[in-house]
Amino acid sequence: MVFFKDYTCPSSQFKYLIVGTEGSTVETKFLVHDSFVGRYVDPWPQLRNTLHIRSWTSKYDHKSNKASKAWYLEKPNPQRTNIASTLSNLSRHMILEELRWGDNIVLEGEYHCISGNWEWTEDVLSKNGQSLNNACISDDVFASLFTYDRNSNIIQAFCEAWCPQTNTLLTSIGETSISLSDLHILGGLPISGVPYEEVIPNSTELTGLDDKRERFLPRTCECMFAAFHHLKEKNNGNMRVSFNEWIQFWCKKDSKYELASPRKEKKSRHLSSTHIPTGEIPTEINTWSSNQEMAFLSLERNTKNMTYLTAFLSCWLCAFVFPSEEGNFIRPETFKIASLMVNGKRVSLAVPVLASIYHGLNKISNSSQLDHIRVCFPIHYVYGWLAYYLKTHYPLTSGPYLPRMVVYSGEGAAKYFDKDEARKRLHRGESIVWNATMLSRPHPTYYIDDGKAPELELDYLISLHFNYLPLRRRGSFVIEPYSPHRFSRQFGFHQDIPGYLENDTRAESLDEGLRYWRICISRATMSKATFPPTVNAAGHPLGSPHEMPQVSDESTAISKPKAQSISNIEQEQKTSSTSRGQTLKGLTPNSNGFSRVLPKSNGAMSVFEGKGVVFNHKRKYIFGLLGSLGRDLWKTLQNFSRQYFILQR
Repeated sequence: MVFFKDYTCPSSQFKYLIVGTEGSTVETKFLVHDSFVGRYVDPWPQLRNTLHIRSWTSKYDHKSNKASKAWYLEKPNPQRTNIASTLSNLSRHMILEELRWGDNIVLEGEYHCISGNWEWTEDVLSKNGQSLNNACISDDVFASLFTYDRNSNIIQAFCEAWCPQTNTLLTSIGETSISLSDLHILGGLPISGVPYEEVIPNSTELTGLDDKRERFLPRTCECMFAAFHHLKEKNNGNMRVSFNEWIQFWCKKDSKYELASPRKEKKSRHLSSTHIPTGEIPTEINTWSSNQEMAFLSLERNTKNMTYLTAFLSCWLCAFVFPSEEGNFIRPETFKIASLMVNGKRVSLAVPVLASIYHGLNKISNSSQLDHIRVCFPIHYVYGWLAYYLKTHYPLTSGPYLPRMVVYSGEGAAKYFDKDEARKRLHRGESIVWNATMLSRPHPTYYIDDGKAPELELDYLISLHFNYLPLRRRGSFVIEPYSPHRFSRQFGFHQDIPGYLENDTRAESLDEGLRYWRICISRATMSKATFPPTVNAAGHPLGSPHEMPQVSDESTAISKPKAQSISNIEQEQKTSSTSRGQTLKGLTPNSNGFSRVLPKSNGAMSVFEGKGVVFNHKRKYIFGLLGSLGRDLWKTLQNFSRQYFILQR
């Protein structure tokens, strides 16, 4: 029989959860941190100093054409600065020969499937589909069935153009970045929801009841700590339980997949056959084999489905969503949040994942030496973003299409680029698919955050907010600025040349971290926004070469229609919690309402490929401007000649 108790160290006053077995002297000790999620925690204080403003979008009027309509994103406390003299990245240091890439670059966040994990994932998707849908994570769990390839030169070029001051990718035709909306569409990660945290509960929260005689935490959370203690005993007291040990304990499925061979750079096209699953989920089987029953007998518990899913999600969070520099080991801090997700709690995953990605990229960009880098963050989401926005991967010709990153999964999916080709693709930005994940609407959409809209609409509005993204790491937070106004072209907005709040990434206290999180995912703020349409007055897709809002008189929007609710688009663009049955029928890439459009030109320029590239772009711009003035002057002279000829007659 397993027991739980609390212990406070007299000298340090640190609090611990003690797990033991009756009749045994072996105990497992876990460090407890304060929590802010669940029934046991104190009520949150009143929110102060919010970053919300009355309207997150403003209408932009072309001075030369009053009929032209466009919108741009607002930001709290606007600041302006000379970006040409302040923004920096690795590329600038390489031009000055201050840095160069080494041969020992380790991306520890790369997702590698563990033995037995594919079989376990398929079994969970088969048995627990409804529970995954309730927690809005079925798409992201499905995405973990696959591996994600990359081209090293593309990743290096991406890091060279990454600006740690703004958390954006600087290209010669404008800035772009990974947005919260991108993570939702590409990876199926929920944006809104309760804050994500990894903490150890005390024994009262773990086993106790509230005033209504309801448990503070699901019983499955107890089972996770009991299983971890059991595996520690078997492992001679070693506090590190590997992914393999955890999977072998819970999943007794026969292996049917070979592990993928070590990744190699390939110059050939996408492989026709791979080691990964096809995405075909077996028919749900409610029966449990005798081997599977053994795991529950050793724990003296009978909540099979819920316990089984909680164990899987704990491993999934550690391996796929939040990989750790500590290695391929189970983190007991995930047990609480996993048990809440199994009980249907929607958890905001996109916010901490994006903070982790920003933090990892900035660690590379701020490195003083590039010959030996070890960094860990979920970089497979970056691979999916590069494939979707810059066409760096071969898409699947058949199979599942949701979430979108799955389309670019598999061995050999990454196209081959040498160093020069990779830098051209990334630094020039000519291949960027602008507005790839914006709302696909023929008319402007007017939105009010009144708290009544569906989660899909709220998620999209959150993606447009300037914010601070919190990532909790045990007792403190890492905070990363999120500035969508700098890459607003991705959302179909007019691109201003904005100032920025310099990236002051820092650790914050629990209270401050919670405040940032509540600001980030708050709702019912009564803020307003206008979402641009995807076509302009000339009928061209927004972002096409026909539209140059900074140097042209053409409209970027159609005439203002009658105000309409965004709720009409919910069914068109519902990507979260898509049933596996729908996904496996082979939905078309545009089936959820999002559309790809061509890149558009932007007058704002940044320096990346050296002085030669900057000079060429400036020369093209000047010649184009002179050509435009010349044509206007010629037309004026022609009109004057006609009028003069008429008067003479």
